[in-house]
Amino acid sequence: AQHMPHAWIMNVTFVALGVTSIWAGWSFYQGFPFHKVVLTAFGLSLVGAAIFRHASIDPSLPVNALHDRWHSLFATFTGISFTLLAIGTAFIVGSPASRSVAVLMAVVATALSAAMFRWPDYMGVFQRAMFISCFGWLLLRFTQSARAN
Repeated sequence: AQHMPHAWIMNVTFVALGVTSIWAGWSFYQGFPFHKVVLTAFGLSLVGAAIFRHASIDPSLPVNALHDRWHSLFATFTGISFTLLAIGTAFIVGSPASRSVAVLMAVVATALSAAMFRWPDYMGVFQRAMFISCFGWLLLRFTQSARAN
């Protein structure tokens, strides 16, 4: 968040996750241009969310409203691209269980996003649950793809 002393840690993490997602997408999704494009959008959106910080929850701190709006836009694109990636993955994985998990991840990402708007006081909890579940699934998918190649 803006004016938070250790925000750079999360921003560096967002950039690293974004760049790694793009690299992994181009490395592991051979022959699937849709997935490469969506993972590139996902990664670039994460980098954008790192560059533009959201407003602090401390109302006494000044706010750069433009940065807050851009952060929100990039965060929204990150969620949309992840959901598209999960749905797209359901069409290319072999086993019914993997398809079900991919669809479940799209549902989880959508439900957690909706929960953030419904219960904004718990937004941070929902965001962390989304990061853990979504990046856990991506890591699993990339690991499985690497073993298959």
